[in-house]
Amino acid sequence: MGKRSSWARSSSKIIGSLAFVFGLSVLLTNQSAVAKWVVSGVCMVTGAGLFTIAYVLDSRDARDGRPASPAGTGERDPRIRPSHERSASDDAFLKSEIRKTAPPRRRDEPQPETRARGPVTVLNSKQDTELSVTESGIVVRDNWPRPGGASRWKARLHLRWEEIAHLGFDYGTHDSVVSLWAVPSRGARRQHIVDSGAFTSTQWQDLAHGVAALTGGRLTVDLVGRDHPGAPRDS
Repeated sequence: MGKRSSWARSSSKIIGSLAFVFGLSVLLTNQSAVAKWVVSGVCMVTGAGLFTIAYVLDSRDARDGRPASPAGTGERDPRIRPSHERSASDDAFLKSEIRKTAPPRRRDEPQPETRARGPVTVLNSKQDTELSVTESGIVVRDNWPRPGGASRWKARLHLRWEEIAHLGFDYGTHDSVVSLWAVPSRGARRQHIVDSGAFTSTQWQDLAHGVAALTGGRLTVDLVGRDHPGAPRDS
């Protein structure tokens, strides 16, 4: 229907232009003055009227969002009506079409895991104390000097996971040094492992994650207790 209407307007413009030109040409004929002016006036008024009506209709369609003619690439999608004729369902259609053509968002790439998830070994800044959490338990080694400038590593402590009931930071028995202690599973006195100042915060974080992973979460190292162990106590 829209194409027929546009074709009719285009025809009206052509006929109107021809009628107007014909009216002008009548004035050049040898007919009587009255006849020339009557015929010319009718043709010119008719042609101008057809042309004006077609032009006004095209202008109104352009203002309402409809194309003036079917030619060219400017013809709109027949499924999309002007804004004053659209319903909520039309707007939903438009939004869905926009989403289809929009490029998909790139998902954030997963951050690489930087925390320890298995056996961990750390060395203090003096390089004379080493603490390892292994598949079997906790091992502490010290580097002992030997005559002639040589040295050798000697295990000072080896606790198996099943022998440990609890791990935590606390003060020493008769001093204010905060250390990591192990509470044995069989009622013995707590076991000193290493002073908290031997390793950095990052090293302690790695050790804490390693302990939790290797024991399936049964044992944990509360790093808050390293800085806030509470009041001093006896063993």
